Amino acid sequence: MKKVSVIIPTYKRSDNLVRAIDSVLSQTYRNLEVIVVDDNDENSKYRDENKKRLERYIKDGSIIYLKHKKNRNGAAARNTGLRRCTGDYVTFLDDDDVFVNTRVERLVDLLEANPSSSFAYSSVAISEYGRVINVIRANKSGDLQYDVLCQRSFFGTGSNMFFRRGAIDRVGLFDEKFVRHQDMEYMVRFFRTGEAIPVDEVLVVKYIDDISNIPSYSVLKQMKEMYLSKFKGDIDKYNADERDMIYYCNYYELLVLFPHESNKLVKELNKYGRVGLLSYLKIYIKMFYNKCSLIKKLVAYMKSIKYVGVLRGLSNEN
Repeated sequence: MKKVSVIIPTYKRSDNLVRAIDSVLSQTYRNLEVIVVDDNDENSKYRDENKKRLERYIKDGSIIYLKHKKNRNGAAARNTGLRRCTGDYVTFLDDDDVFVNTRVERLVDLLEANPSSSFAYSSVAISEYGRVINVIRANKSGDLQYDVLCQRSFFGTGSNMFFRRGAIDRVGLFDEKFVRHQDMEYMVRFFRTGEAIPVDEVLVVKYIDDISNIPSYSVLKQMKEMYLSKFKGDIDKYNADERDMIYYCNYYELLVLFPHESNKLVKELNKYGRVGLLSYLKIYIKMFYNKCSLIKKLVAYMKSIKYVGVLRGLSNEN
């Protein structure tokens, strides 16, 4: 049975960390190496809380606990785990997400049955305050670099990345300059030579209750510009309409989170080339939708009815 390394970076989420770890230790697949990387400052209350909560796991040897002296960011924490891990397969788990108990077994079996593939992912349930508000279906395969450049996270969360070790060795470490879009940055590089294979089952639950890590406008804008600049060569291989969509999709998050900057941001889109009238219309239509909280709540409620059984089923499995 091949070994699977699960790397769990953690920062300021002591309350959720145990839930994440337990979802790994309850996997039906048993040959696991669980590495928790504590990215809190060593003198912080979060470090103290983690030490207390993780003591029993450390004593029974069920996890490897690595600590940074000071906060370095999620990319650095993942790299610390990558340098330490020894698995034939490597996956990641954010400290506020959980795995369904069959996830590792299903993805190992999928990749073992498809030796030419080196990355697998599944459908993801999005939960907000105990309700499933959406399910991101795993229904795309092959070279998905364009989706990643457009910030269309077909895999939903970094907790849904599952690699053959050879792919990690080929792509290398995460770029620690990125405090946001770390997963996307990594996957753009992966898709230069790799392809994805999906399994359309909900095997990861992403919780979006905690919004404390939303960055400031200046930080997020800087990350967008860094992302677009780093991958200009990759973007330029697409046609003009596709390039427009890449730039529009990247700026859309800024427009939604910081609508008071909309006029400035829409103008800035033009520095990347032509952005057609259709893109402008899409931007403003989506901005209007996001301002209509009642409509948004109704849509979310309808989705929660559709997926009402998902979380209950996952709870029973775990």
